[in-house]
Amino acid sequence: MSKKQFARVVAILYLAALLAAAGLCGVRAKARKTCTEQTLTAADAQWSSIRDNHPVAWAGYDAESLVTTDTDGYLVWNIDGPVSGLRMQVRSSQPIRDPALYYTTAEGQDYQSGKTFALVESIPEQGVYVFALPGATKVHQLRLDPTSSAGAFFELEEVTLNPAGLKNGLQTSEWLFVLVAPLLAALALQEVISLFRKEKDWKELE
Repeated sequence: MSKKQFARVVAILYLAALLAAAGLCGVRAKARKTCTEQTLTAADAQWSSIRDNHPVAWAGYDAESLVTTDTDGYLVWNIDGPVSGLRMQVRSSQPIRDPALYYTTAEGQDYQSGKTFALVESIPEQGVYVFALPGATKVHQLRLDPTSSAGAFFELEEVTLNPAGLKNGLQTSEWLFVLVAPLLAALALQEVISLFRKEKDWKELE
């Protein structure tokens, strides 16, 4: 394969990769259109390792505020619908540590580390944390771990399901694939052609 032919193959493969990426973004955007923005409240959730109506108020957090009793406090909502992401704004007496969002797709499933939303935006000074999927998926239950701090008084000022403004772009790993895969494929093709030519030359010498 000449240098000119190699360059053409690389260009064709990059064009194909970019078209595939654009198509994937379009599919994800279409999936997100099925998601409806709504507000979730703590009162509608099931809690674990979280208390309310505690006997004391502390530093501006009244007896109606929530408090984590250990490092694994979380809230669970039944969704049973398409979800693309969630925006949380929280005020806490302690620094927010390791916020996370998990989901299940069917009743009886455990919360697995593989079924998580990526934390795509965080503004700690405002208590804002945004979680998102590349597209959207049907969710049975949603589990929000607002913080891993134990004994933290906190108030969920906002929990918005499927917030507007989530980006439909590719993830970093997907962009790396688009940028690297075509070149590697072209190099592999060049090597295969070279091997065939060598084999042909050997047969002609026999």
